[in-house]
Order: sequence, then C-alpha cells, then structure tokens
Amino acid sequence: MTPEVRTSDPDGIDYGWIMQVTFIATLFVGTPVVTVLSVFAELPTWPDRAMFAVRVGALIWFVTLLVVYLYARLYRDPGDRESGSQPEDREAVSEGQREEPERDVQPSPQSGDDD
Repeated sequence: MTPEVRTSDPDGIDYGWIMQVTFIATLFVGTPVVTVLSVFAELPTWPDRAMFAVRVGALIWFVTLLVVYLYARLYRDPGDRESGSQPEDREAVSEGQREEPERDVQPSPQSGDDD
C-alpha cells in the first residue's frame, strides 16, 4: 500500500514551479544579455569578467524572479497543477481530514445457503 503523501499550499502558489521557470528563463534571457553587455565593458582579466557576469546575472535573476512570481500570482490557476486537486481538497489533506469515497458494496452470494 502506498503511504499517504500530505502537502501544504497555504498561499495557492506553486513555489517549485516558480523556481524551475525562474532558473530556465534566467539562463535563456541572462546569457545573451550578459554577453552583449560584456562587449561594451572593459574586462581585462578573468576575475573582472567573472565579477561582471555575477553582478549582471544576479540582477537579471532577481528581475526574472519577480516577473515569474507576479505571473504565477495573477494568472496561474491553482487547478493547473499536476495533482488536479482544488484548493479545498489540498487543505483537507493537509489537515488530515481526508474524505473516503463512498463505495457501493454489493452483498456477495454465499455458497451453501441454498434451501
């Protein structure tokens, strides 16, 4: 039997999705931006180049994080998640008040009761 997995989602925001999208978007947006900006900066040594990439990359990451968070907060429906459960269902599971589905139990025929 599979153990019951309990989850908690107090704000209705999928933070795992936000982290994943922020990571990928930062790579796709940040790499070209850092490359283009580095052409116009004087970076004579490797430590200068690394510090430039870290400073510009951190700013791009932060801006991307804010944009993705706002998108998730405003436009992403909580029902779009993989589980497909509604917020009420997640609250009930997180509080341990899971309802069992009703089962239609039919009496099984018993052998040897033929009179």
